[in-house]
Amino acid sequence: MLRFRHLMAFFIALSISGYPSANAGWFSSFCQSLLFPSREEVGLPPHEFPGVKDVDLSKSSFLNHAPAKQQSFANCCAISSVHARYERDVARIFKKSISLSDEFHILTTLLFKIEDGLYNGNAVLEGGWPSMTEWMVRRFGLYPSFAWKPRIDLFAPFEYEAIVSHLNREIAHFQTQLRELRQADEVRFSQLEGADLESAKRESNEQAMKFANETRNFLSQYLFKKIGLPPPTFVIDGKFYTPLSLYRKVLSSNSEAPNLKLMPLRTREVSVALEVDAERRTNPNIRKISQESGLFSVYPETASLVESRGTSHNEMQPLGPTLSPSLLDAHSHANDLKSRSESLESIHAEIFRTLSEKRPVYLAIEYLRDSFNHQTGIVSVPHDLHGRIDRNQIHSAGLHAMLITGVYRNSEGSVLGYLAENSYGDRVGVQGYFFIEREYFDLFLENVTLTGPKEKRRPL
Repeated sequence: MLRFRHLMAFFIALSISGYPSANAGWFSSFCQSLLFPSREEVGLPPHEFPGVKDVDLSKSSFLNHAPAKQQSFANCCAISSVHARYERDVARIFKKSISLSDEFHILTTLLFKIEDGLYNGNAVLEGGWPSMTEWMVRRFGLYPSFAWKPRIDLFAPFEYEAIVSHLNREIAHFQTQLRELRQADEVRFSQLEGADLESAKRESNEQAMKFANETRNFLSQYLFKKIGLPPPTFVIDGKFYTPLSLYRKVLSSNSEAPNLKLMPLRTREVSVALEVDAERRTNPNIRKISQESGLFSVYPETASLVESRGTSHNEMQPLGPTLSPSLLDAHSHANDLKSRSESLESIHAEIFRTLSEKRPVYLAIEYLRDSFNHQTGIVSVPHDLHGRIDRNQIHSAGLHAMLITGVYRNSEGSVLGYLAENSYGDRVGVQGYFFIEREYFDLFLENVTLTGPKEKRRPL
């Protein structure tokens, strides 16, 4: 059998370190499976939405157009929104549109979710946060879609879902075996004392760590065999690149980076009925997985083993329990991402300022199925016959990530709504772009992440 380090040769070459621990509930909130109705392409510039009235384009602001991404059934809106940002940089550098591979970061994300499941006890759930993809980009780099075709179509119905299901089944089995191992250890410990007891405990911790690492290697091999490994280099305009060297090229020509996350300073006026908990209620493997049964909970002493080994690039050691879910955003951006709550008026002003400086904005917002009109591309709040908000139609499929690329304002400078590059392909909305009405934005905004002048940054 090939050793894990040989299978990881590609990723070792990219100088990988660490892994993000993420709360399972966070991932479940993003990007549930959707159906994408086809429509005829709209032959209008993306910012000219039919039905959007009273717009003064001289007081509005838009980024350059780029082809919309297509997440299909892979539920990777967070990955697509981050790539949408970087594709604009790549197009500016190479003077042509180059699609970045969502599949590449689906693979890297799954590798780290395996570790999160084994070490921290979190279920592998579909979706994620843009900050996690930024974290992956800095460690793995950027990979063009033309340079690698996975062995399976990750965007096909049920393919990605089947992989996630398999990983959860294996993690649930691992946790069962780990608990049994701990029970056997406790029986053995009860018969020992003194130096013999201390020696037995050290041996027990080492065996538990070895078991977790072997399971990690086994599941990583499963991913490589199922999805494949991208070649370590690719060619653009006659020049060889690695994923990290392409990322460095983008960094060298880019003066912006995500640096501020804003959350609305308000109590939501309309309650949202979530549908995403159904995944946990109905999936038996997810129900069997718990943080209390992860390695660091069942064998807390193993955390010191991880910390003493450090975060070796070659061995791809995990960061350990110090990387809690609440620290993911800060770690994703090397501690230079600030977060604060602001009034909606302040958020609107900050978005306009950022877009006016030709910088993109990440958006996380509730996805109400009945509000995203795939034919018109308009996202609006459902109202009843009397013009009141129809609370019976407020059913969220969870959070959805998009890239805000424009702001619509009227002649008085008031915000009417936002242009957002979606990840449902170019046959929905207007060439894949959607118009989010201000009312919907104000009611269902989760957060926005602004880009600003970057400090000195490097791949991690």
